[in-house]
Amino acid sequence: MERQKISPTISNPESRKRHAAYQFVRHRQARGTIAFTMDELRKTTGLSPEAALGQLSRLSGQVVRVGAKSGFYLIVRPDQALIGAPPAEWWLHSYFKHLGRPYYIGLLSAAAEYGSSHQAIQFVQVVTDRPMRAIQVGRISMRFFVRKDIEQVAVRLKTGAYARLLLSTAEATALDLVRYSSRIGGMARAAQAIKGMMQQLTEEGFALALNTGVEQPVLQRLGYILQQFQGDALVRPIASKLREGRKRQIYLEAGPGNIVEERFRESAQWGIIENIDLQQLS
Repeated sequence: MERQKISPTISNPESRKRHAAYQFVRHRQARGTIAFTMDELRKTTGLSPEAALGQLSRLSGQVVRVGAKSGFYLIVRPDQALIGAPPAEWWLHSYFKHLGRPYYIGLLSAAAEYGSSHQAIQFVQVVTDRPMRAIQVGRISMRFFVRKDIEQVAVRLKTGAYARLLLSTAEATALDLVRYSSRIGGMARAAQAIKGMMQQLTEEGFALALNTGVEQPVLQRLGYILQQFQGDALVRPIASKLREGRKRQIYLEAGPGNIVEERFRESAQWGIIENIDLQQLS
């Protein structure tokens, strides 16, 4: 019987060591794994930190690190070469599990999942519990927003996702859109995203989302926006919650407090001065 030939990279221990990271990545990829950590690589191969980093650097284009110092790596398939990374939803949950941090997909990124896809989203918008620098992985950009009460936010698993992925509920998303409006392009953009989600919003969902502490101005602005889009049934839990606090007159688009314009419309129910025209939203 003819003896099977064995690759030199397998038969030679020294050669195996030199190609350990490549063999590790190839094995992981064959099993359908798209992410690994530096600790996993070193434990499996016995490589030193310096050797592991050196070998991974030679796999540029096949392996990409998430963040500058996270020790979390992605395996890039040939069909993902133009993007430079697997889709974010494939690995985001594993990344935050590696960090030991809570998270959820929120704001405009979550709104798109609920039917509000009229505007191109340049960044994946992620909410977590403390500040994080923006991340660029290949062509994928991520921006992070902070909620210290993140554990209380109503979230759900994305249906049909490639991997486990947490989203804020539609109603929690609407609250966040108003809360962080100044960071996503202004209140008009937040209102337009909410308008695109109206079919997904429910009174019961708002009752659940409002179990967290919600600032009075957020309640006022969101209640007013929903009412402008014929969401009268949706505002009942918001109006009830608003009565628990002290309402003051505020502008729909937050700005200098001494601006007075007679042409602005006012809402006594919500204490809102409409300094942007929601009726003009397409």
